[in-house]
Amino acid sequence: PAATSSAAAAPPAAPAVECCVCWDAVPPSALRSIHCTHSPYCSSCWESYLHTRASSVSSQLLKTTCIRPKCSAVITPDEWARLALPADFNRYERLLLASFVDANPRARWCPGCDCGAAVVRRSEHIGVDGGQLDMIECALCSAYFCFRCGNENHSPVSCELLQLWSAKNRSSGETLLWLSGNTKPCPKCHVDTEKSGGCMHMICSQCSFHWCWMCRGSWDTHGERTGGYYSCNRYEGSAAEIVDADAKKSKRKVDRYRHYFERFFEHEQARKKATQMRNAMHEKMREYNAFTSRDPAFLMEALELVIECRSVLKNTYVMGYYLPSDEPTKELFEAVQGDAEGITERLSGCLEAPVAAIDSDLVKNQIHNTRSFLANLVGEIEQPEKEGAGIRWKASLAR
Repeated sequence: PAATSSAAAAPPAAPAVECCVCWDAVPPSALRSIHCTHSPYCSSCWESYLHTRASSVSSQLLKTTCIRPKCSAVITPDEWARLALPADFNRYERLLLASFVDANPRARWCPGCDCGAAVVRRSEHIGVDGGQLDMIECALCSAYFCFRCGNENHSPVSCELLQLWSAKNRSSGETLLWLSGNTKPCPKCHVDTEKSGGCMHMICSQCSFHWCWMCRGSWDTHGERTGGYYSCNRYEGSAAEIVDADAKKSKRKVDRYRHYFERFFEHEQARKKATQMRNAMHEKMREYNAFTSRDPAFLMEALELVIECRSVLKNTYVMGYYLPSDEPTKELFEAVQGDAEGITERLSGCLEAPVAAIDSDLVKNQIHNTRSFLANLVGEIEQPEKEGAGIRWKASLAR
């Protein structure tokens, strides 16, 4: 008999299953579950559930549990990647990285501008004294920062000194000292008053009380017997004399702080300006190469050294502020600090010369001298107890 053939019958489709959240009938291939195996839940409900969590929860997002009520199984990173929408998984992943960095003593966020990289210190980063190095460089943006406190490179001052200095700059304490040194309270309503003219006759802008700037007494008691209306001979021995003595002390403190802060601030501004010159320096390097056919790399080297010098000089004023007034080598410290400023200015001046006037040998020699001087300065401050050190600077944390 003739052979006959027929097509194989298709296997029956798997029956649809109702999702326990939306109650839609979905094919088994659309169902999802995590390691606790609770089911059936469709992929759309999982996406909605995780989107809601990612949109409304931050600190607890990493502890998101199974979609089934009362199930305590925490969703793993792999399960988030499989179940969530890409944007929601990205948010979860960022929080996961943040939790790792915050909880790991060997990891820190890079403080470089717009960097956002997490820096993990390798175990081989061990200092000579057995301790871990403080300064570290980000492999992504090349930012150089202190791993211990997370701030930008603050060599040669310690993290503790920098913290004290930052707190002083943020606090209102110096403002109060300025008020104490430059104003006097109205004897009646106690509003702080600043004297703008030479006359001792004060009229309070708040309560209109007339009083004497010198002795803080009522102006009604003044006249010829007190030395005239524009002077006061009642000051000696009065309570006002004691108050003014305290005010002068406060003013001296403010003036001293201002001296160090202004120089700290100016070097920081100069550092920022030098940092902003990098793009212009690339253009200047191209012009120099076209003009001389020589390698212009020394120009960028000089600029980076100027930036480093400004950072160090800025922080030496923090060091100087906290040095005890009776420190025997303070005068020497200030002399070396002044020399460092001078050598930095000379190197900076070399970079400002027009292309045709640049002397490469002079600039390279200035780079060598500046780098040697800077290394010696930082070394003397950071390791004051080393054998043979000529300077033993130790800042006082109690100032």
